[in-house]
Amino acid sequence: DVYKRQPDWMFGEFDDFATTTGTLDINDKTETTDAVTRAYYFVTGLATVPLTALVSFEIEHENPEDLIVKAYAPCGPGAPWEYETVLWNKGKTNTDGKVFLEENRIVANNALLFQPGDDMVNGYWTLEITDTQTGNTGTLNDWSLKISSRWD
Repeated sequence: DVYKRQPDWMFGEFDDFATTTGTLDINDKTETTDAVTRAYYFVTGLATVPLTALVSFEIEHENPEDLIVKAYAPCGPGAPWEYETVLWNKGKTNTDGKVFLEENRIVANNALLFQPGDDMVNGYWTLEITDTQTGNTGTLNDWSLKISSRWD
């Protein structure tokens, strides 16, 4: 694995969500408002700029086509330099097969979040799940990040 050959300050693997959090219920849309559920990893101790950021997750939902799944780099949702990657959009994905549907589960396996640039690597990385329809519920069963970094 290319990541394991890098010094600790260049690579971080964050994969303890299931053991520390368990599952996270996905909020159901109300009559007037889409429901947003967020999960976070706080990344610290890496260099300053991400080279790659890969995400894996498993979401179980009664109707996966109701969901939009996004990931955000540490600048976070709403920041003027927001780096957002749409991983699943109501049944559509552009992740070259890295995000797929298995029955009523959306699964991501090392999907690339964004192309590297002059972004922040340390801080809160966010997985955001939006339920756009009422009446169906679900859970985020697990999610993880693999991040490689360099000094700017």
